[in-house]
Amino acid sequence: MLFFKQRKLRQEVQAFMRRIVDLSTPALRHEVEEYRKERRANRSLPVLVVPFVENEPVMSNTTFGVSRNLSSSGISLLVQEMVDSDEVVVGFWADGKCDFLRGQVRHRSATDGGFWHIGIELAEVLHLPNWSQLAQLAKMAERLTASETDESYAVTSSK
Repeated sequence: MLFFKQRKLRQEVQAFMRRIVDLSTPALRHEVEEYRKERRANRSLPVLVVPFVENEPVMSNTTFGVSRNLSSSGISLLVQEMVDSDEVVVGFWADGKCDFLRGQVRHRSATDGGFWHIGIELAEVLHLPNWSQLAQLAKMAERLTASETDESYAVTSSK
């Protein structure tokens, strides 16, 4: 029974990642021959990275990152600060909303300029009704892209 649940979770992650690849435009670079089981899509997308400790997101340590490449079950990121948690939640902004996926950090290395490169094997799409902290983060992300004509756009005056 556990096998079928893991398979369903993996299929959901793969469907989500295919949608992100299809919605985005590839970053320009020279193609390098890769010897991997799975082809990767070179995409530069903004993401949120939230450490996930003891089955809870650690919101106070949320950081920003940019994707380097995507596969059907993983993502390579460039982040501002080292992520020392072995498990993370990655937030993607696509289709006018923020979606979150949980995954295991499989690779970490320092890069030039003080940035960090991390590789994440994605395991599960997190549905926001079950994660109130992530739902609040998604609402904040939505406000960042809302225009003044949107009903969700709210400005408070300090007069």
